[in-house]
Amino acid sequence: MSRGLVTNTAAYTADYHRLFEAETGRLLRRRFIWYISVAVTLGVVWELARLAIGLIGAGEAGDPIWTKLQIFFTSLIDAGRLRFVIVSVLWVGMYGSVLWWVVAKRPRSETMLPVSLGLVTLHGIASVIVWAGGDAAWVGVFAFGITHFVATLFLPWTPKQALKPVLVVLPFAWLIAHVVTEPIWRIEGSILWTLAFASMQAIAGVPGLIVTYIRHSQRVKQFKIRFLQKRYSDVRRELVDAQRIHESLFPRPITSGDVRVEFTYQPAHAIGGDFLYVTEAGGGTSMVLIDVTGHGIPAALTVNRLHGELERLFAENPEIGPGEVLTRLNSYVNLTLSGHSIFATALCVRVDPGMDELTFASGGHPPAFLRGVDDTMHELNSTALVLGALPPEAFDAGQESCRFGPGDSLVVYTDGAIEAKVGEREMLGLDGVRRFLVSSREQGQFAGRLRTFVDGLRHGPVQDDMLIAEMWRPLPNEPERNAANVRGVGVKV
Repeated sequence: MSRGLVTNTAAYTADYHRLFEAETGRLLRRRFIWYISVAVTLGVVWELARLAIGLIGAGEAGDPIWTKLQIFFTSLIDAGRLRFVIVSVLWVGMYGSVLWWVVAKRPRSETMLPVSLGLVTLHGIASVIVWAGGDAAWVGVFAFGITHFVATLFLPWTPKQALKPVLVVLPFAWLIAHVVTEPIWRIEGSILWTLAFASMQAIAGVPGLIVTYIRHSQRVKQFKIRFLQKRYSDVRRELVDAQRIHESLFPRPITSGDVRVEFTYQPAHAIGGDFLYVTEAGGGTSMVLIDVTGHGIPAALTVNRLHGELERLFAENPEIGPGEVLTRLNSYVNLTLSGHSIFATALCVRVDPGMDELTFASGGHPPAFLRGVDDTMHELNSTALVLGALPPEAFDAGQESCRFGPGDSLVVYTDGAIEAKVGEREMLGLDGVRRFLVSSREQGQFAGRLRTFVDGLRHGPVQDDMLIAEMWRPLPNEPERNAANVRGVGVKV
């Protein structure tokens, strides 16, 4: 795995965890408020209900309210139950205070987690202590289990976090049970007590842990889906912007003058690695067709770099020849891209209409077809190796020239045209393109018609970028073409 891939993966993972923690913090604050509100409400309702039931049952039916209160509290004291009322009131007050603090002070999420864990833990310890005085520490354990279970229904804890109160409260309950209480069913010197109390402790903590595991797993799964959906949406939006920028690099068709150019482009994905560069300068027209290895975003990024290099070359010397252009491109690819296993094929052409001459140099590119005004067909084969395969000092562009007069057409394309599948295993190939060009007669429409021809025969989806261009010399008095066939992707599917 490359260093860049590791870095990208680490950044992706860090971003995921950062967003997940941020969402957890927001959920914890909101749900903690709900948890405390419900706990306070239930505590108040419970104590008021107990008070109402106690008052109704205290004394005689006609006794005044103060007499009933005195009888009620006397019965609580005699039964040793007053401490439960006092503790309940204190806990309602404490929960209420924490609720006010959270709402008024809005503490950071980093603070909310230990506060929520600490509150449930303290509540559990207090329950064990209160019930231990009544020789029933196991009741305190179940009371903690209920508190812990209700908390896990509200709070977005992880299973590890939910386990922390259990690991604190249950050992404390074990200590209290052995030191303070003496249950009537305890058998001295027997293992029965140990097994029974251990079972109670396990039962008390298990429900909350199960709930936490289920809810946390579901939340992680849902967050991953939302995270990936958002990332996909972001990538799609960025890809649309990249597509617009990529397409802006293509030239406008030349629909008038002594030399004209039309082209059509069909990337395998939203953007690809095929590119056409056309410029008119120094009394001639230059065209460069490039096909970068691969397709998609990596190839498009490479095209962007090569476009900048072409802009520089033609800005420094507008009359630069195809051989020199190919040599410079090879140096650029070899020195800057080949180390990343990125190579390219290229066909560089320059037409001088004053001399009826076409000069070309091809680096590993499929043969171009020159169709003469007399319907003859010639192939312009590769004159050099693939760009980037050889160091600058070993590269020879092999520039060649041929006649290119009025009525002649040059059809160039990338390998997406000849490698298009026309069957399960069969490809269109050079012969298929040649047969089509031999049978076609309309100059200036070869690119679009060849594109339609390939699409009509294609078996299955597009698997490679396809760029087809035609450069032609119109016959005398031929009218100008309508420029409605917009920039290079004007006929893209």
